[in-house]
Amino acid sequence: THMYKVKSGRNLWLTETLDWEDLMATTLNVQQLIEQNKKEWINLYITSYGGNIDIGFALYEFIRQVAKPKLQTVILRKAGSMAVVVALAGTHRIISRSGVFVFHDASQNLAEDSIIGRKSLKMMVGLLDKDIDDYIKVVSNRSKLTRREVFGLMQREDIVDAKTALKFGLVHEII
Repeated sequence: THMYKVKSGRNLWLTETLDWEDLMATTLNVQQLIEQNKKEWINLYITSYGGNIDIGFALYEFIRQVAKPKLQTVILRKAGSMAVVVALAGTHRIISRSGVFVFHDASQNLAEDSIIGRKSLKMMVGLLDKDIDDYIKVVSNRSKLTRREVFGLMQREDIVDAKTALKFGLVHEII
């Protein structure tokens, strides 16, 4: 399979850190492009370290389960953390020769001077464990990697280059 030609005006970008603005803009733009022509491909160019777990999963679920567009994701330079999940939402996935996937263990940001009770901390750990499980599930389901292999990538905080990403089935093509 080769990169699909996409008409101008059907190209979207995700850059920097995934935030609520990205989620709202991307979902709105994808929906509008589908309404214009459901049969035409959409490019989603990604160069991002990732970002908020909930935003990444919400965007993935919107693309895969709600909108279901003919989406081609194109990784330029990097897709890290939750940007990996968003990249895997594409029906056809491409990476540049210098592109990489960046894996790491999950973490939770806390307010600087926050005090957290035992029950709240226990709940946060439970939610983080669920997020890790969901992340591993998405990556293993959308690639050739096993759940154990994905967990290993996260624990080692690995960087996967373009050739290895192709071998792992994270992408279909290198450009």
